[in-house]
Amino acid sequence: MKKVFVLLAMVLMIGSAWAEDMPQGEMQMPEMGPPKEMMSLESMVGKWSVDMKSRQMPEQPWEESKGSVECEYILGGSAVRQYYSGDMMGAPFSGETTMCYNRQTKLWQVTWIDNMFAQMSYYEGHWDGDKFVASNREVWMGVEYLTRMTTFNITDKSYEWKMEMSMDDGKTWFSSMEAVYTKQ
Repeated sequence: MKKVFVLLAMVLMIGSAWAEDMPQGEMQMPEMGPPKEMMSLESMVGKWSVDMKSRQMPEQPWEESKGSVECEYILGGSAVRQYYSGDMMGAPFSGETTMCYNRQTKLWQVTWIDNMFAQMSYYEGHWDGDKFVASNREVWMGVEYLTRMTTFNITDKSYEWKMEMSMDDGKTWFSSMEAVYTKQ
C-alpha cells in the first residue's frame, strides 16, 4: 500500500511540474468524441465480397483469391474495424484492420494483423483527392522495405485497393496485392 501512495505522489509531482512549465492558456481539453473526419469512411461500412490477386515479387505471376470483409464503426464512431476472411496462397487467411483519425497529427492511423504473418503493421495516411494513401516501413525476415496502400475508385457499391512495395527506399515500387471490393 505504501508503494501505491509513493507512486501516486510521484505522478502528482510530475504532473504539477509539467503544468507549471506549460504556458498559461494552453491547457485545454481536446475535442472529445468521434472526429468529423470519420464520416468520410461511412460508405465503407457494411459487408463486402473481395476479389484479390497477390504476388511476392514483381517477376512472379499473380495468384487470385476470394474473400469477404465486414466493416463497422466501433468505439462510438471513433474508429472503423474491418475483418477480412478468405484464402491466400491456398490457405485460410484472416486479418483485421482498425482505422482512426488522429486530431493531433492530422493523419489517419491504420493497424493490420493477420493469421499468416502474425505481426501488427502500423500505417499513417491521408486523403489525396479521392484516394486514401497510407504507408509504412516494415521488416520481414531481416529485409526492410516500404509499403504503400491506396484505396481508390470509391463508390457506395464498390472500391479498389492496392498494396505496393519498394525494396529500394521508395525509388521504385511494384504492386504486390490488388483487390476489388463489391458491396453485398
